[in-house]
Amino acid sequence: MRRRRSRRQPLEQQAQRPQPTLQQPQSALTLHSNPEHTSASPQQVLKLQRIVGNQTVMRQLGRSERTRSSAIQRRLTLDQAPITAYSDLDSQAQDFIIKQCTSSFIVQVPETVATIISEIIASGEQIDCSLPELAQLVSSIGQVYLIGEDVQDQRAQQIGLRMRQNDERISEQSGVFGKGLASTGRGNALATLDLMEEQQGLMRYMEQIKLKFIFNSSKAKGIGGMYGDGVVHLEDKLGKEPKDVFLRTLIHEIGHATFQQRLLKDKLDPQVSQGDFGDIQQEITRLDQEITNMTQGQVEDMRKVKLGRMQNLWQQTERMGELVEQQELLQRELQKFEGDGLAFYNAWLVLRQDEGRYMLGVDLGSVMNPTGRQKYQAEKFEEFCAESFMHIVKEPQMLYQHVDMLRENGEVPGNVINAWDTALDVLRNHYVVIRDS
Repeated sequence: MRRRRSRRQPLEQQAQRPQPTLQQPQSALTLHSNPEHTSASPQQVLKLQRIVGNQTVMRQLGRSERTRSSAIQRRLTLDQAPITAYSDLDSQAQDFIIKQCTSSFIVQVPETVATIISEIIASGEQIDCSLPELAQLVSSIGQVYLIGEDVQDQRAQQIGLRMRQNDERISEQSGVFGKGLASTGRGNALATLDLMEEQQGLMRYMEQIKLKFIFNSSKAKGIGGMYGDGVVHLEDKLGKEPKDVFLRTLIHEIGHATFQQRLLKDKLDPQVSQGDFGDIQQEITRLDQEITNMTQGQVEDMRKVKLGRMQNLWQQTERMGELVEQQELLQRELQKFEGDGLAFYNAWLVLRQDEGRYMLGVDLGSVMNPTGRQKYQAEKFEEFCAESFMHIVKEPQMLYQHVDMLRENGEVPGNVINAWDTALDVLRNHYVVIRDS
């Protein structure tokens, strides 16, 4: 029998809690149906809340977004073989297209061909063609895009004009990302601008906190990205990664600067950040009891002082001093948590078990695989904060599906489900504030 566990608040409180309408960038396959019929209206969501509670509504929103994001698919087929990226073309096909385009272009041909083919794939059309037809399409698009000439092929004309417009979007971008965004590569820059158009509240929030970005930063060399002193740093090699990897890394660092800062007033001690003490409040209580017991024991020893027992007495005194220092440290650390930050921390303590096996890990290309990403979050609380924010902004349907699968798995411990319930409540509440800024 399958087991379900969840925490629910009174329905009156649930109905008052705002629910985010999460959005996910569209995937790269072929158009099947109108996605609009799958979305829930605010009125429908509120009605669902009042009837069945917060957790079911959360899953409904997740499924709605999953259906919407999977409804639009894009595909380019070359002689009936699917092409999802320029690298899917073998070297002979690439050389053939480049040779056909050499006379049309006045810039680096290989790089431009790769850019144009990426744009064809992302055009949203079903395109079936032979290699010569693809070469002609690329050449025609290049004439519009690079030279500004009109061509008879309307599909090429539209794609070429859109590429020129996108280049203008990148060059004119002067918002929170600054001019440096263009240095991350055309595809990454456009993907970032597209996502931020969907996340206008996040953009405003970053402007309010005066967040700055340094792309191709030497400070992030070898680690992908980092955040510190109000600045997000990204290393240059991210510009060579697929746009999903770039966006996930970018939003992860934004999570450090936004969501994490809402949970913590100050930087945690490394031992607390790594979960060495477990539940802080419980550990303070345990230390208090141990210190009390040792103090009482010392009083008894002092009444029966003998030379042979003096050494043991001094050792106990030294140990008690260490326990008092540790307790004072934890009490200071406890004050660093803001609002429901401690609840999120305690949820992390549960989810980090077994190297984060119950956490959500997503692919970050050469930066880190999904299993490595789970372990990465388990090792440090702040990384769980940043990664969770990335999930709810960039991969909400993946996040909901992950928790759904754990909930339906009868072998997952109940405390893990409860921890995810708490983590999602905290995460979503703060995301709503940021999203609606």
